[in-house]
Amino acid sequence: MADSRYYYTESEENFIRTLPIPLIVSQYYEGFYHIIAISDAMCELMRWDEETWRSKVTMEIPRELKTKKDGREICLEGHSYSIEKADSLLWYVVFSEKTSLRGLFSSHSNRYTLQKYAMDRILDTTQDCVFWKDKHRRFVGVNRAFLNAYGLDSASELIGKTDEDMGWHPDPEPFRQDELDVLNGKSIRFARGQCVIRGRTRDILASKSPLYDGEEIVGLVGSFIDITDQVNQRRDNEHLIEEREVALLEAEHAKDTMSQFIMRASHEMRTPLNAILGFTQLSEGITDSDILKDYLAKIRVSSNILADLVNDILDIRKMEDGSMQLYPKPMILTDLLRDLDDMVGVLASAKKINFITEIGQIDHEFVICDKVRLQQILMNLLNNAVKFTDKDGTVSLTVSENFIREGVSQFVFTVRDTGCGMSPDFIGRIFQPFTQENRDAAKYGVGTGLGMNITKRVVDMMHGDIDVESQENIGTIFTVRLPLTLSDIQEYHSTVGDRPVRDTTYSIAGKRLLVVEDNLINQEVIKGMLEVEELICEVADDGDIALEMFGDSQPGYYEAVLMDIHLPGMNGYEVTRRLRSMHRPDAKTIPILAMSAEVVDEVVRESRASGMNDYLPKPIDMKRLKQILQTYLNYK
Repeated sequence: MADSRYYYTESEENFIRTLPIPLIVSQYYEGFYHIIAISDAMCELMRWDEETWRSKVTMEIPRELKTKKDGREICLEGHSYSIEKADSLLWYVVFSEKTSLRGLFSSHSNRYTLQKYAMDRILDTTQDCVFWKDKHRRFVGVNRAFLNAYGLDSASELIGKTDEDMGWHPDPEPFRQDELDVLNGKSIRFARGQCVIRGRTRDILASKSPLYDGEEIVGLVGSFIDITDQVNQRRDNEHLIEEREVALLEAEHAKDTMSQFIMRASHEMRTPLNAILGFTQLSEGITDSDILKDYLAKIRVSSNILADLVNDILDIRKMEDGSMQLYPKPMILTDLLRDLDDMVGVLASAKKINFITEIGQIDHEFVICDKVRLQQILMNLLNNAVKFTDKDGTVSLTVSENFIREGVSQFVFTVRDTGCGMSPDFIGRIFQPFTQENRDAAKYGVGTGLGMNITKRVVDMMHGDIDVESQENIGTIFTVRLPLTLSDIQEYHSTVGDRPVRDTTYSIAGKRLLVVEDNLINQEVIKGMLEVEELICEVADDGDIALEMFGDSQPGYYEAVLMDIHLPGMNGYEVTRRLRSMHRPDAKTIPILAMSAEVVDEVVRESRASGMNDYLPKPIDMKRLKQILQTYLNYK
């Protein structure tokens, strides 16, 4: 209980003051019982003014008081009852004249009647639900707050009944036992429980004390407050705290994972960087053309490895932050397989490996799928198969279709090789990032260790699955199963529309291009690549210069524009929009090809939205540059 004074509200104190009974309300704090409220009837009887009664302190609750009435001395007898208010225990003492009212109080029923009257009037002032019962645990009375809580019109609806009769507790036994303990002299403070109030289970906090008549326990008095909202709030807070702790653990784990990832990525990057820097330095002063060609070849290989690593890291970053999305569109599956056959066939021929593409029972060649991601999956598997297969070995790609339901089929892609295989231990780790089995780097080359992790993640994004079987020195089998929505030729053409088709025999020599690039080294690299293909190249350092050069030229003077995205001042998107809005016939038709080192889906979409035709990721690959120029420069 609190060790500080409880304060009544003004209305509560006025109510107690006007009660027509001699009443003192005391509270124990600071080591004494202090009067904190008193009725006018008591002040008049004792001839106390406010200053007098407020200064009254005693070591214990007074049981008798003496005063004079009509010139004679009388003795007042006090009957006390304790009631909890907030977290304080208040003592209500009703006084009666021993001499003239002895007969009135000699009867237990009369005493009880007066006590009940006082209790009814006093307890109706509190907002706590207060009740009192006889020694058989039957309700004798309740206050107004109790009636309001249960929606009762009057106490007569429950007088003489027990809690069990009212059916108020989901589990009545703990409440019954508590009240039996109270009737044996035990007080219970702030016990948690549950009551059914107006058909809803509510959490309550209850206190109960014995009700004495002299030394005899004649019943019990109790009170409770509804703490459902507080319990729910606490439960919500605990849930939030638990979520926060989980989030902190996840953040800490993510931090550790990211630190390990950065360490491993930087280690993987240093290997090709070391080769690039090393062979570049060794090339200085070398006059032997054969040695220079060898160094340049090794620099090119290391640069490709570094570029692959950067692309793989960007893919993983997009997967981790949820920014990677699939862009399924109608496509021709057999076209993709032919492209794979061409690309992988060149790699296999270089190693003198047999490469076979087998198309099994496929009833639908038109499907809806993200073609780029499907190609990424199969190229990762086929590249590895060729990489780890020796001369005269065999790599094969087999494709079949299994009907699932109307409009959806499962396509099974199986990549087999007769290569070096994998150990059982490595098979269990193959889809983890930066995981590579110890193999002869001189024989099989080096990789990023990210390809299979990315492959697995993309397969999962496409709601498919991937299995691997392998035996050392025998070979490996990867099986990818993907559920794909079926399409048809009409839907394909309505989506694809008119697209340029590359003619590999078409010569692009002599074509004039406008290159918009602010970086001097990049200008030199791109210009050198174009001049190798005998293209004429004019360079603009920023967007304003590019618009001026294009605007001052005759229509058709430039046949394509290579546009960097990140330019000083006006970016490549805005330059493209302004160029497209010029009032000249070639402004709407000239091919504009984006160039950027930022290889993310948002950049590709923004490029196309601004009016660019296609996208070239940096570092720019010469073969890819030539292919895309052949596509657009020959397209009429």
